[in-house]
Amino acid sequence: MNNDRLSKTVDDQAAEIAKLKKSSSEGREALMGEVRPLVEREFEERLARKEKDLAAEREAVKKVRLELAQLQDRAKKSSEMEKLLLEEQDSLRKEIDSLKLERKNHQAELE
Repeated sequence: MNNDRLSKTVDDQAAEIAKLKKSSSEGREALMGEVRPLVEREFEERLARKEKDLAAEREAVKKVRLELAQLQDRAKKSSEMEKLLLEEQDSLRKEIDSLKLERKNHQAELE
């Protein structure tokens, strides 16, 4: 009789444990059902922010590259202009030297 009572108590406890496990499992699934959309939304929002930041960085890089290309073009034009000015300066020096020599020769003829 004592064994029957103990057996019934053990069976009752086992049934209660099984019921609690099932209830816990159902509760966990219900909680995950509520939490999953929140987590997914948070993930999507973070992803959208990162994509927006990346797009902004790409635009900034494009602007910097454009500015660099413009500066390089200006530097090239400036270098070409400097070269032309140096050539003109050299030409003028030669002309001045030629005129000085001509004047010297002319003065020598006058003397």
